Amino acid sequence: MKFIRYDAVKNWKSNNLEDIIDVTDEIPEKIQFAKPIDKGIDWLEFVEVDRYYDELVYSSEFQELVTSLYLEVMKALEHHFEKRRKNLRKFMRRSTTYAFDNNYLFQALFKYLRTHIIYHYLPSYDTYSSYDTYLLEQAFEPTDLNVISAVMEQFLKDLPPASPEFRQLFGLTEYGTEEVWWDMDGKYREENDMTQVQLNIMQSTTPRTTKPWLGEHKDEIVSLYLNYWEIITSDKWEEGPTRSDKRNRFIYRIVKRPLNPSAENKYHRFMSSLLKIAENTIRKKHKMRQIKVEADEDNLSRRFRKAVFEAIMAHNASLIEVATKKQPKVIRLNPTKISDSQKDLSSVVNMISDFVGEDDFEEEEQVEVEVSEVTEVTEVTETKDQPVDENQTYKEFVRRLVKETSLGVSEVAETCRENGMLLNAFIQAVNQFLYDAFEDQVVLVEGDEIVVDEFYIDELNELVENDFSELD
Repeated sequence: MKFIRYDAVKNWKSNNLEDIIDVTDEIPEKIQFAKPIDKGIDWLEFVEVDRYYDELVYSSEFQELVTSLYLEVMKALEHHFEKRRKNLRKFMRRSTTYAFDNNYLFQALFKYLRTHIIYHYLPSYDTYSSYDTYLLEQAFEPTDLNVISAVMEQFLKDLPPASPEFRQLFGLTEYGTEEVWWDMDGKYREENDMTQVQLNIMQSTTPRTTKPWLGEHKDEIVSLYLNYWEIITSDKWEEGPTRSDKRNRFIYRIVKRPLNPSAENKYHRFMSSLLKIAENTIRKKHKMRQIKVEADEDNLSRRFRKAVFEAIMAHNASLIEVATKKQPKVIRLNPTKISDSQKDLSSVVNMISDFVGEDDFEEEEQVEVEVSEVTEVTEVTETKDQPVDENQTYKEFVRRLVKETSLGVSEVAETCRENGMLLNAFIQAVNQFLYDAFEDQVVLVEGDEIVVDEFYIDELNELVENDFSELD
């Protein structure tokens, strides 16, 4: 580039052009101006942080989590857009899809992230039917969505356990887990290292509210139910576990994420059947009252492949076989009590002998003395002082025993003596009264207490609640 030399123009007598025009290629330096400090974009100015109508907006701890995640996502998106030489703010504000509200896409993203933080603490919270998810999928390209997901997943992974404020805010258990119908206290999840697939399965299952789910056997039912799913989702079923490709796809969807049971009711019947069969198997194991599962077994046999159904039933059979295998009873005799019982028996014999005479007594049938399977030698006698309505006496005794869980031997023995009965004879009569319902000894003497066999506690409670209607 050539520049005019103004100092040479003054010498108008010069005929040399080079004296007037500088023919060098030197470019003068540009004037340097100080650059303004780039403070970045305040992405929070495009959203209303507290526009949602729930208790969470009053928690500063929760609001800080959401805004922190939102800012991290926007920073990552901004960097991602810069690489593609695009302006993120213009893209989100000028999207034709959201022309009616320039900031709508910002708010949709903020709500989407907020929803997933809630879901992190409350897995039953619905995140998949959210309209904001649909909006983001329509506005962003797949690579943009991958950036959002990556930042969000890492953020949620690094979250600390639920604080006391969060446990109260979300109604969580002492372990920081959600109160769910199959594990209200959170103890099962705390003691068992459950996989995400197992949690998805339980979340996708319609609740049952029968008595075993309120007692100590619910954990066994959950474990057995999940064992069924291990069989169902095994890799060895090349064509899928069911006879229908649609049902197979439904199962694989549950493996990936939890589903809403009410929204999937057309596929839920076989899940309900699985759960009922698991419950009935545990009932059999603990000799509890059975529920009808014939229709459910038929339902599974028609829907699952033969090999899968047979594997489930074989698993049940092995569990019952181990549980019902009878162990030999060990009879332990208490020498002291035997000696005391013999003395009492001798006293009774002498009293009868003095009353009827020795000759008449010898003609009577000999009194049989049997050693109890528990610890004592007893005599079964009947007197005129026994109540006429024996069943009513047994009912009142069982009601009291169920209510108090145990009764003292000395107290019950004294009551028996006042009514002309021996303790063991009374306990035997109570068990005989209950035999039609249980076909086993239910009331036991353990040391100084009278208790109910732990295998029959739930069933006996149910019998009492029904006012012994099954025995009438």
